[in-house]
Amino acid sequence: MNTSESLVHSHVGPLISHETYELLMAIALVPLFFISLLGIVTNIVNVLVFAKQGPAADSTTVSLMALAVSDLLGCFFSLPQPVCFLLERYVPSESVYIRSCFVLTTMSAAYPHIICTQITIWITVYISFERAVCVIFPLKVKQLVKTKNTKIFMIIIYAVAIIFHIPFASNSLIIFVSDPANNGTVTAINYQTPLGAFFYRLNNMLRSNIFTTLAIFIVAIATITMVTRLKASRKWRASVSSALNVAVQPKSQTSDPSSDAKTKERKSTKEAETVKVVICITSIFIACLTFSHLPGLVMYIIPGYAIDGTNRDLFHFTYSVKFVFDALNSALNFFFYVKLSTRYRKSLQTFCSHW
Repeated sequence: MNTSESLVHSHVGPLISHETYELLMAIALVPLFFISLLGIVTNIVNVLVFAKQGPAADSTTVSLMALAVSDLLGCFFSLPQPVCFLLERYVPSESVYIRSCFVLTTMSAAYPHIICTQITIWITVYISFERAVCVIFPLKVKQLVKTKNTKIFMIIIYAVAIIFHIPFASNSLIIFVSDPANNGTVTAINYQTPLGAFFYRLNNMLRSNIFTTLAIFIVAIATITMVTRLKASRKWRASVSSALNVAVQPKSQTSDPSSDAKTKERKSTKEAETVKVVICITSIFIACLTFSHLPGLVMYIIPGYAIDGTNRDLFHFTYSVKFVFDALNSALNFFFYVKLSTRYRKSLQTFCSHW
């Protein structure tokens, strides 16, 4: 293997200096670290609360449970690179593992984070699509949406996302070479085989461009549908409630002809809460997912933009920016649940009362 060839895929020099790179990375990685910590804490709580609902869990709860697991893992795998970046610069050490910590965690942590992000994307697509179907066909919910089928879909999403990324991961290696700039000390570098470089371009085209754009489109259409139907449902409930109030005024206080309507109202309110939670999740999802296009677009514009290319510093920085928004998307769901879901708040209070 020719090491010089592994390090340089283009004759074009780096677009940013190494000093600029370190400053930009420090700016990006500090919020990434703290947002990821927040995401770990909030999603542990989410997993525990959804798990406590157990056999009573409906299809949406199963989906949200799977979403919380992928978000938790995604935030967990975001932590090593900020820590390693700081270790390399502020902890003097002769150990090659500390001096090359950032490189060593690129494929062992950063890439698993990307896989978890893809899982989060398609679970969110499933949730938004499922809720949109339930809103459009409210009388056929039990026939269209079944908890057992949702569990199968969650397993399929996890399996497909992992299998999709195996070819690139298996062709991306870590090699140890002598670094002339540091008196010949051994350092680690990321290296892509020719096949790995091909899978990188293919993955970026499919994952960062085509699939991500498709996901945003589906979620956006589903969200617009839910918002439209929710507004229409509010108007209908208001008109029905007014009509019932007028109808029951002449009747005896001992009779309660509006009891059935009140029961339906409670069910409708519960459904409205679920839709509101999903709308909030999908809205922040769309806003944050937009940055997932960044690496894919840069790849087509800047030569040497790769894990071991001449613009590898820019590669790491753009992915770090993407990771910040990934972590933000994962960390915020908890607050939507607490604010909008009565069922979640009750489960959370029950869980906290046992501590």
